[in-house]
Amino acid sequence: MPVISPLLAVILAAVGLLVLAWTWASAKQHMSYQIGRDSLRVQLGKLVLRRIRFDDIDRVSKPHSELRWSQTENWRNTFGDSRRLLVVHRRSGLLRRFVITPKHRYEFRRQLRAAIAAKTGTALASDEGDRDEAED
Repeated sequence: MPVISPLLAVILAAVGLLVLAWTWASAKQHMSYQIGRDSLRVQLGKLVLRRIRFDDIDRVSKPHSELRWSQTENWRNTFGDSRRLLVVHRRSGLLRRFVITPKHRYEFRRQLRAAIAAKTGTALASDEGDRDEAED
């Protein structure tokens, strides 16, 4: 049985990590958020990665405090996301805060709220101080 030298093992591990990091970064760039007839979907191309039904959404807001990764379900599709963060507060589930980063968060939030109102017949609650802003 051939033995791999320690240097070769380190090189192979480094190459493997680089390939994994590149794949992850590439996948983040192709992740999108779609508003369907009855749910919000996170998609990678045409593959649906995650779906949240409209009746499980309590409210949609920009973050008002620091979001801890351990307390949120993160579906971010960019690295510099501080001005794109949008939090979907769910009614059920272990992690009730669902974080996404649509390109134009206020427009996406308006569209999502309108779709939920059309489907359920009720408007979502607005957060105090969470006004629709023109900047994005």
